[in-house]
Amino acid sequence: MRGFDFDGVVSTGNKRPSIDDCIITGNTYVESVLNQLELLEIKCAVYFPPDKRMSGNTNAVAVWKSEMIRRLQLEEFYEDDIIQYGIIKDSCPDCKVLKV
Repeated sequence: MRGFDFDGVVSTGNKRPSIDDCIITGNTYVESVLNQLELLEIKCAVYFPPDKRMSGNTNAVAVWKSEMIRRLQLEEFYEDDIIQYGIIKDSCPDCKVLKV
């Protein structure tokens, strides 16, 4: 299964997940993300941070995304943020992490 960040990856049209993929986003505006996905006609699982205080905390979001990638046993993950990309790549050796 593949995973995608939302802001900067899916939201820009750079990548389009299939129904079998998932989105792991640091965005805490749940309704806004879901509305955008509906407009883009994207239907897949979406995972949001468990704590809204993570919003804007790049390192905390990257650590959480890494945990989700490992739990879901993703094979590929697409990330646009250079800091998060580095943390995720180092934390998830069994996943091919791609910088978008």
